[in-house]
Formats: sequence, structure tokens, C-alpha cells
Amino acid sequence: MGRRQRDPLFGCRRLVIDGSNQRDNPAEPVLEEPLAGSLARLFPHSLELIVVFDTDPPIGAGTIRRIGGVTVIHARAGGGDCGTLREVLRHPEVASVA
Repeated sequence: MGRRQRDPLFGCRRLVIDGSNQRDNPAEPVLEEPLAGSLARLFPHSLELIVVFDTDPPIGAGTIRRIGGVTVIHARAGGGDCGTLREVLRHPEVASVA
């Protein structure tokens, strides 16, 4: 069995994650900073991590920001699914979706 068959991220340089789906209870908000920190520890540093939320950014923050080496994007009313797809389509040859 080759490395490609064992590693689903083999050859991937960007991972786009729908951050709004990363919660146990849909009624509770996702805490962005702990999530970004967890993802940064979970994946290799060579992998560009992008997390898309379907919410507005915190007051005073822009819709795109960096948290602990992770790019966080707030899709606002456009929705996390559409925002995630937009990010993948920007560079489809180097992205995977989670």
C-alpha cells in the first residue's frame, strides 16, 4: 500500500473546513480561537488551513483574519457552504474540503 492510499491529505496544500459544522450542538456557537488552535495542532504546519464560518465576524474584526496560523473567513449571510466552495474554487488543484 503506497503513501497516497494511506494518507488522504497526500499532495494537498490547502484544507478548507466549514467551521460552522465543527460543533456538537447546532444551537451553540463555535468558539473560533479554540477551534483554530486545535486545528493548528492537529494538522502539519505545511498545510494551509482555512476555516469558513457562516456568521458575522466579531465586532471590530474583518471578515478575513489569522488566528494562530489558521485563516478564518466569515461568510456572513452568504453561508458557510457557499464560502467554503468559493475558497476551494479559488485554487481547486491544491485544496481539500472537510
